[in-house]
Amino acid sequence: MEKLNKEMTEGMEETQPWDPIEGKLVKYSVISGVISLVVLGILINTFLLK
Repeated sequence: MEKLNKEMTEGMEETQPWDPIEGKLVKYSVISGVISLVVLGILINTFLLK
């Protein structure tokens, strides 16, 4: 059992080659989502709630 736990933790310590790209993708996706919400809110306020 200890051997299995050791193998599992060793595998988790290694970073994957796409980790930096994945982090940037998440960050830019969140930023673009927030910007989209702001733009849509402005458009709804301007055209639908006049």
